[in-house]
Amino acid sequence: MIGAYAFASCTSLTSLSLVGSFQTIGDCAFASCGMTSLTIDATITSIEKYAFSSNSLTSLSLTGNVQKIGDHAFDSCSSLNTATLPKSLTSIGSYAFDSCTSLGSIEIPGTVTEIGDCAFYNCDGLTSVKIDEGVQSTGADMFNGCDILATVELPESLTTIADGSFASCSKLDHVNIPARVTCIGNSAFANCTSLSEI
Repeated sequence: MIGAYAFASCTSLTSLSLVGSFQTIGDCAFASCGMTSLTIDATITSIEKYAFSSNSLTSLSLTGNVQKIGDHAFDSCSSLNTATLPKSLTSIGSYAFDSCTSLGSIEIPGTVTEIGDCAFYNCDGLTSVKIDEGVQSTGADMFNGCDILATVELPESLTTIADGSFASCSKLDHVNIPARVTCIGNSAFANCTSLSEI
């Protein structure tokens, strides 16, 4: 394990390649560093709260065995423009990618069973979202405030669209609701002012 705040605010640390037997990256372990490049070895299974928040990452590719991305793990990484999530992933925490304002698209693996509130809140550069087959529920306010989000692909496995999931996505003009959906939560598509086809 890499402990909490182990390298926090090491502002000259610009790249990181984690190898060895580490399984967990602790809370705020690399928060507020100057990191632009990150490689995570296959032994890592858990990235905890705020682990890489407020970094200068431009791309993120998580491979191997990462199962958990904790709350606020990549919060305010405003230069992050691409993120690849692994097929091993089961949990995305609340505000995990909050205010990653350069992120253009995201694909949620079908292995994900838990999505916290506001996971991609205010990612106002996000234009397209694909949620893979296997995911059964969106997270509350998951894409709230993604105001140029125009394309959303939902899986047939989806049964619940949680409260506020796509609220204030003002460029979203159509969405196909899968046949298995039995619950569309409060304000799920509120203030989607361009939405003309469901």
